[in-house]
Amino acid sequence: ADLSRVFRSARVGVVSPMWDEPFCLVAAEMLASGTPVAAFDRGGLAEFVRPDVGALARPGDTHSLADAVRRAAAIDPSTCTEFSRRHLSSLAMVDGYEAVYEQAARRHGRSDDAALAESRATA
Repeated sequence: ADLSRVFRSARVGVVSPMWDEPFCLVAAEMLASGTPVAAFDRGGLAEFVRPDVGALARPGDTHSLADAVRRAAAIDPSTCTEFSRRHLSSLAMVDGYEAVYEQAARRHGRSDDAALAESRATA
């Protein structure tokens, strides 16, 4: 709750990794709190920091990061919260896993409801 309060008080969250982080949890937490993200385009950030919720900068280029901060500051915080709910929440994760299980069941010729229920029960 304290971290979310800090994020909500910021106009933009700046994320400047110097390594290729597979998933940037702090950026996801910022978006969930309604804080647009300005970040170096490294690792997995490009997978979810899109122009409607943030701005990416050339890695290591501080002038590009400053421009990304200006662009991100113009983003409506409610867009970030809604994006997070739809794409980064635990509910979205479960929906994604279920889709993978359904595809696997279909690939193995088991597309009936019983096979899907079995795959969900083992998750």
